[in-house]
Amino acid sequence: MRTPFVSRTFTLLPLITALLSIAPALAQGPPPSIPATLIDEKSAPKIDGIPNEPIWQKAKPITKLTQVDPLQLGKPTEATTIRILYTSKKLYIAVQCFDSSPSTIIAKQMLRDESISDDRLTIMIDTFKDRRNGYFFQIGAAGARRDGLIENNRSPNSDWDGLWVAKTSRNKDGWTVEFAIPFATIPFNPSSTQWGVNFERRLRRTNERIRWANPYQNLSVETPAAGGTLTNLNNLQQGLGITIKPFATTDFDLADSGTNFKAGTDIFYRLTPSITAALTVNTDFAETEVDQQRVNLTRFPLFFPEKRDFFLEDAGVFGFGGLNRTPLPFFSRRIGIVDGDEKEILAGAKITGRHNDLRFGLMSILMKDDSELGQKTLSVLRASLDVLEESSLGFILTNGDPAHRGDNTLVGFDFNFRSSDDNGKVYKANFWSQFTHTTREDESFDNSENYAIGGRIDYPNEPWFFFFFTSHVGENYNPALGFVSRTGSRRYLFESRYRHRPNDKDNPLRYIDFEAEIDIITTLHNEIESAEIAPELDIFTNSNDRLRIKIFFTREQLFEPFEIVDDVTIPVGIYNNTGISLDFNSSPSRPLALEFDIAYYGFFSGKRLDIETELAYRPSKHNAFRIEYERNDIQLKEGDFVVHILRLRYDLLITPDLTWSTTIQWDNQSDQMGANSRIRWEFDSGQEFFIVLNDTYDTNDGRFKNLSRQLKFKVGLTLQF
Repeated sequence: MRTPFVSRTFTLLPLITALLSIAPALAQGPPPSIPATLIDEKSAPKIDGIPNEPIWQKAKPITKLTQVDPLQLGKPTEATTIRILYTSKKLYIAVQCFDSSPSTIIAKQMLRDESISDDRLTIMIDTFKDRRNGYFFQIGAAGARRDGLIENNRSPNSDWDGLWVAKTSRNKDGWTVEFAIPFATIPFNPSSTQWGVNFERRLRRTNERIRWANPYQNLSVETPAAGGTLTNLNNLQQGLGITIKPFATTDFDLADSGTNFKAGTDIFYRLTPSITAALTVNTDFAETEVDQQRVNLTRFPLFFPEKRDFFLEDAGVFGFGGLNRTPLPFFSRRIGIVDGDEKEILAGAKITGRHNDLRFGLMSILMKDDSELGQKTLSVLRASLDVLEESSLGFILTNGDPAHRGDNTLVGFDFNFRSSDDNGKVYKANFWSQFTHTTREDESFDNSENYAIGGRIDYPNEPWFFFFFTSHVGENYNPALGFVSRTGSRRYLFESRYRHRPNDKDNPLRYIDFEAEIDIITTLHNEIESAEIAPELDIFTNSNDRLRIKIFFTREQLFEPFEIVDDVTIPVGIYNNTGISLDFNSSPSRPLALEFDIAYYGFFSGKRLDIETELAYRPSKHNAFRIEYERNDIQLKEGDFVVHILRLRYDLLITPDLTWSTTIQWDNQSDQMGANSRIRWEFDSGQEFFIVLNDTYDTNDGRFKNLSRQLKFKVGLTLQF
């Protein structure tokens, strides 16, 4: 007799079979191609943002780009020229972004790894030409840099930092940029002479996008499946394939007059050109940005993103089933952070890479012996096999429980389908199943109903967009190295959208979205626990301003009392409510940008008014200010309370490589204010120096009592051989 887990898995097979049958009919035609020009090391251009060396003229130029937005397949309003050179060790790219109105080029950002709202250029590189995975490199007109990993044609993980150099310059014809990307930074197949590649330019004052390959609005430049081809790549060298990142930190506890010195290293070795082994010893995260201060007004745990470099490196390899948050089988933030407290990592090892159509990742972390938890070894294994043109089959295995004495094992399987046709239409689906087993030293654990299964079907196109997600999460499903917001539940989520684009080129509106969402979460006995029906209207202007109006109808059922804040407990019951929200976001490319969101709605036994506002001011490329304020005014039969959250940030940007960022956060529920001030100086490519000051204050009764103060110095080097 089949178990429920097996039975539910078999119900997915007909749909999977149907998707496999239509895939050949959706194959794309040949993409555009461009040859790279080989030069010797002595002739390599200087990377200063001014591509005036004669050697650049040896490269065959790309001049034919096509408008994506606002007019799909239209002619660009400005010309662009791209040239590509390479030596045995580096790829060089020069771009001239012509502009008939150079004084209106928007160039006010220099901070690395933030969303770039200036005029910008994006490059996608698919080094294995597998139409699934790759890297993106992005630079703004003022020199702000951003990069990231692309896994399985999903949105890029922009927390990855590669070793590369790019400079920009302004002139009477527009602006120019030069890139140098070492082959040691990105793995590739040495037996292949072709890579996938794509280029996109964005003119911010008109929000025009122009692209080289596949200029369709449904597709992104960061989609490897939509790339063109870079040819004539011969005799590329990655050196010995060894990268060593030693670091040293000195931590001064200014409150207790204590000092702590710590040194360690990360070592990366390419076992083959496409397989990398990594080792971290005495891991330290002194330079990591602080989390955003938040107040939890829900019954379920909050999700905080990973920010630590070691875990972000190749993080996409461990992605599973198209899942972003819940139920995640692996969430690296579980390692080294237990109930908000940091736990020391002694060492960690990781192997990631590919062999033919097989991609895999193996990571194991050794934690310091802890009086409460003992010594832990936490591990994850992920493998996926490329099938069809753009799809994959895979499994994941995790072992270890970072938060309890005992052990935990999870095994999961997923199928990720993607296909695109010659007209830019995309078809996507994901199906997955997971199974956990938990043992505890001091307590018994029920391992029945210990599985999760689900999937999604996605039609992300224009003018129509459809999305359906469903999941079944067992009562005792326990991904100890993952994340789940609620167990013992089933979810049914449906979203649809119709996008209208005015044909009149003089119309100030870029497009209007008519959207609807139905989100239902039930118990395993099919009783509705949470439900929301929400029609929505989104209006986007040509200047990138946005206005959103949303009406929602909700239902919440509490099966046990819920203490939302101290001394306010909501009783068991069914709560039906309605509400409305209004959001306005001005274009982030403006010197003064405003975000204002207001929502008024029924909330359990009463009413709730939410106000969120953010004001960002960039008077120049060297200064950036941001203030954020959140207010939740909640009136319930059981009691009234107001939540305030305030965040302030100032960035002093001397150059793109020398920045000073200060963040101050406060909320009235914890009655604590935290201040984080961080100086980052990249004095050479990959060589960094940090000074970090962390302060915490008790603000109860209007007093500012210092609770802790730490000053940290960190030096991190990158040595490639």
